[in-house]
Amino acid sequence: MLLLQHHLCPLLLKTLSERSSFPLTLRGTRVVFLLLNQFSAKLPTEAEVFLILLIKLVGGEAVPGETRPGWMRVLAMEIMRGSVLPFTLPL
Repeated sequence: MLLLQHHLCPLLLKTLSERSSFPLTLRGTRVVFLLLNQFSAKLPTEAEVFLILLIKLVGGEAVPGETRPGWMRVLAMEIMRGSVLPFTLPL
């Protein structure tokens, strides 16, 4: 858990916060998805930070004064859908 907290999470935050290329951002969001689904109970603070970042990406306000490409919003929405959908009740 210490490796995830001290090395992986800061690297992922940096990758998602900066203006990175599509392949790097895609891989980073896949790792965030796995982290949220498998380790959110053990890393609640990190999960909260990633969820807030994803919400800001979906809302288009990740970095004030800087616009994000549309594909970054779509990636964030896919992560949110995959993380929230298992917890929804069937109709």
